[in-house]
Amino acid sequence: MPDNCRRCDTYVGGALPRAVGRLRRKGTTLLARACFGAPKAPCRCSRRALDPSRYAQAGASIGTHSSSRALKDKYVPDRTPQLLAMTSLSSASNVPFIAVPGGVLFRDASKNILGAIGVSGASADEDEHCAIVGAQSVGVVTEPAKSAL
Repeated sequence: MPDNCRRCDTYVGGALPRAVGRLRRKGTTLLARACFGAPKAPCRCSRRALDPSRYAQAGASIGTHSSSRALKDKYVPDRTPQLLAMTSLSSASNVPFIAVPGGVLFRDASKNILGAIGVSGASADEDEHCAIVGAQSVGVVTEPAKSAL
C-alpha cells in the first residue's frame, strides 16, 4: 500500500466516520477533502493551493452524481467545450467543480448520496484509490466501486 494511502486510512479513520455519523443523523451532504504526498515521499503540496481543487473534485461528484473520473471520461475529448462551459459557470458562481480523477461519490447502503471526497497530492489513480479505500473503510458505497490500481 502506498504511503499516501496509509495517511488516507489514518485521516479517514478518525474524521470521516464522525462526519458520516453526523450526516446520517442530519440528512445533509458532505464535501470532504484530503491531501496526501506521493508514495514514499512527504507531502510537499501547498494546502492553500490545493484546497480549491479537492473541494472542486468533491463538488463535481455531488453535482453530477458521479465520480470526477466518470465525468471526465463522459466529456473528454468529444464534449470538451461543454465541460469547459460547465467549469467556467461554476467558477463564476463560486461553486466548486472540476473534472479531474480523485473525486469519489459515496452513498449509504440504500443508495442515498451522503457526499463526496476529493483527494489530491499524488497521481490521479492514487488519489482516487485513497478516496475509495478511505470511504469504504467506514462502510459507505463508493462510485467507482473499485480502484484502477
